[in-house]
Amino acid sequence: MPKESYVTRKKIMSLLSDEEVARIGMAEARWPAEGEDYIDLEHPEQGVRRVAGSKPARSGNILPRSAVREQTWSAILSQVEHKS
Repeated sequence: MPKESYVTRKKIMSLLSDEEVARIGMAEARWPAEGEDYIDLEHPEQGVRRVAGSKPARSGNILPRSAVREQTWSAILSQVEHKS
């Protein structure tokens, strides 16, 4: 698989504004609400996930949809959808 096909945390983070990066830092302190979409930044290749059930043991390094503008989320989805 070509290296370009991998979705990386760095690639996703490069799409964010400074304000959104700051909001992510605050969002990582809490787990997103039930039903909220998010991306696990440690495993962005897994794509968008949805909170279902209880909080996992590790909640850091997540990117909740609510922490970014809709335009940014769309750009992130474009990266995730074109990973393969």
